[in-house]
Amino acid sequence: MTVRSLWAPTAVGAAIAAATASLSRRRARHELAVSGLIGGALGLGCGLIWSSRKFIGSIARGTVRNMNNLQDARWLQRNPINYG
Repeated sequence: MTVRSLWAPTAVGAAIAAATASLSRRRARHELAVSGLIGGALGLGCGLIWSSRKFIGSIARGTVRNMNNLQDARWLQRNPINYG
């Protein structure tokens, strides 16, 4: 993950927030700046989540696999299989 890959979502988030805030009437400049900062923060967060999706996916798959194994083991304890 590089810093360069996080610039685009941050800039897009800030631009969208500032544009939508400027469409409403009687907004002060500081309100536009604050909405731009909030949009930039949201864009940065989305960029971080998107860039770490492979890592998060591998953690989720491992967790589900471990939960399924535990569930199977508990089921076999409650329902033993007797052959013969």
